[in-house]
Amino acid sequence: MSNTQDIPRYLAGLTKTDCEKLFQELDQPRYRASQLLQWIFRHNALSYSEMSNLPGTLLSELAKRYQPCSLTATETVETPDKSARKYLMRTADNHLIESVAITHEKRHTLCISSQIGCAFACGFCASGKAGFIRNLCAAEMIDQIRIMTQEHDMTNLVFMGSGEPLHNFNAFEKAYESIHSSWGFELGQRKITVSTVGYIPGIEELTASNLRPILALSLHSTRDDQRSSFMPINKQYSIHAVLDSCRKYADVSGRDITIEYLVIPEFNSSDDDVKRLVSLLKKYPAKINLIPLNEVDEFPFAPPTEDQVYNFFNKIKDSGLDVTIRWSKGSRIAAACGQLRAQRGS
Repeated sequence: MSNTQDIPRYLAGLTKTDCEKLFQELDQPRYRASQLLQWIFRHNALSYSEMSNLPGTLLSELAKRYQPCSLTATETVETPDKSARKYLMRTADNHLIESVAITHEKRHTLCISSQIGCAFACGFCASGKAGFIRNLCAAEMIDQIRIMTQEHDMTNLVFMGSGEPLHNFNAFEKAYESIHSSWGFELGQRKITVSTVGYIPGIEELTASNLRPILALSLHSTRDDQRSSFMPINKQYSIHAVLDSCRKYADVSGRDITIEYLVIPEFNSSDDDVKRLVSLLKKYPAKINLIPLNEVDEFPFAPPTEDQVYNFFNKIKDSGLDVTIRWSKGSRIAAACGQLRAQRGS
C-alpha cells in the first residue's frame, strides 16, 4: 500500500514559510515568494507557462523541484440545471478521486476528498467498497480546489468527499492552513466544514489544534447496535463517546456540531428514533442535517420518498431541535461519495 510520502513534490503543497525559505536558498528577492503564492492560490495557475511575471530561469529551477499540479481532470458530469458538477481527477500514480462543485443561489460550495478509498467501510457509502488505498497529500487536496475554481467560485468548502479527513490529520492540517491563510485562499473558518464518522483520535487532534472549522458528525443512528451494523467504527467508539468528544471541540471552538443523519425508511426514521434522537441530542450543542439516502449497491435499503423525509423532519422540528434537510443535488450524476469513481472502475 502506497502512502503520501511516495508522492512527488507539488507547488500546491508549499506554504508561505516554504516559499520564503525556497527563494532564500535560490538567492531570489523575498517578493518572489508572494508572486508565486499569488499564482498558486489566487490565479490558480496549473502550469508554469501561465506565471508571466516570474523570470524564465526561475521557472526552470522551480520545475526541477516541483510539479505544477498533482492532478489531471479526466471527466466532468453536470446536472441538467447546472446546480452540481462532479469532477473525476487522476493522481500521478493513476488513481481516481472525486470532487463536487455545488451552487445554490449565491452559495458556491466545493466538496473535496481527503483519501483514496476509505478505511472505515460504512455500508451506505461507495467510497469504502474498494477499501483504503492511501492518504491524499495536502497538495492533492488543494489541487482539487484549484481545478474546480477554474470554472467555479468558492464561498464554502466541505471535506466531505471520499475518505475520513481526520484519519489523515497531518495532510488535512497543512491543506487547511493554505485554505484559510491570507496568503492562500483566505477562506474564513466558518466557511469550512470537516466531516467525521466519529474517529475520536482525529477529533481530539482537531480540538488540540488551532483549526476551527465546523465539525460535522455522521451519526445516522440512535442505537449503538444498529450503528455498528453499518458503521464498523462504532464498535470501537460508541455514540456517547463520540458525542462527548465532539462536545469538547464545541466547547473549545464555540461552534455547534452539525449532526449528519441519513433518512432510511424502515430502519432509522421511526417515531422511536425521533424520541431517541431528541433525548440524545438535547444534551449537546448541535443542529441536525437530514440527508435522504442515495441508493448504493450492496446496501439493502431504498431511498426515502419526499413525504417520508418531511414526516421525519417535522417530528424532529416539533420537538424543538434545530433541523434542516440537505437534498442531494447530485444523485443523477453519481455525486454521492465514491459513486462515480466506482462506476469508472477505479
